Amino acid sequence: MDVSRESRLKRVPQQRSSFMSSLHESVRNFKYENGRRYHGFEEGRYPIPNDEIEANREDMKHHGTTLLIGGKLQLAPISNTPQMVLDIGTGTGIWAMEFADAHPTTEVIGVDLSPMQPDIVPPNLHFEIDDVEREWAYPDSFDFIHIRYMFSAITDWPKLLEQCMRHLKPGGWVEVIEMDIIPSSDDGSLPPDNYITKYFQHLTEAAAQMNRRLDIAIHLQQLVADAGFVRVTEIPYKLPMGIWPKQKNLKNVGFFHREQFLEGLQGMAMGFFTRALRWTPQEVEVFLTRVRKDVKDPSFHSYWRTYFVYGQKP
Repeated sequence: MDVSRESRLKRVPQQRSSFMSSLHESVRNFKYENGRRYHGFEEGRYPIPNDEIEANREDMKHHGTTLLIGGKLQLAPISNTPQMVLDIGTGTGIWAMEFADAHPTTEVIGVDLSPMQPDIVPPNLHFEIDDVEREWAYPDSFDFIHIRYMFSAITDWPKLLEQCMRHLKPGGWVEVIEMDIIPSSDDGSLPPDNYITKYFQHLTEAAAQMNRRLDIAIHLQQLVADAGFVRVTEIPYKLPMGIWPKQKNLKNVGFFHREQFLEGLQGMAMGFFTRALRWTPQEVEVFLTRVRKDVKDPSFHSYWRTYFVYGQKP
């Protein structure tokens, strides 16, 4: 169906408990700033837009990530028939939909601050609008909790992982995927004064002022262990930017990563740079011109270290 996400906002089932705010007027009372649309529920909580541009980027990011790990939806050794699965920061719901399709007997819940999800979904999937940094009202019954690319959203990772531990069944798994935001290059092709690195340095400064740590990826393994999980495993990958890799699969991964990055540059920068660093929108746009030039430079063989960390509740 050729239907835009703007007209396909997911209705949250009414049978869920009263803590759900998805039917509240604020959920669809979107806020607009610098030409982009932001969530209305918990206004200002997340500085990334929730409009069509961002939705397209989220889907490209998903495709690139699944290609990176060979088409899998997770690396944690979960059972083939989990009963309940939670996808935190579900975004467009694309991961949750694919997981629900692959596990038709599993009840899958996707939770996010924004109603960006489609109406037409597998019957075993539903979406909820909520802030996962508040206390959860879920029963302690999940077999698997999936968290991916939430570094710009979470202010208290120990608390989030503590809640994951509390709401998993004994033997259940959590998996967290985040990337080290500073790019690397093995062949020295990325000069130290490149604007991609400068972009993330400014982003890190802005995020720190908004009580967010963008360097969380390298600390995930310890954080998951500190939360009480056992069999904690970290699997690092190199996520390339662009089509420079010789291996066909990585070339495809790099294409998706470059395109989603270009699509998301303005959305990430506007919220963080104007709110925290007090840049004007014009200053942001001028800076992004230089960043885009470096992103498109085929001589830069850059990649991001991306960490898949999972652990099991005893």
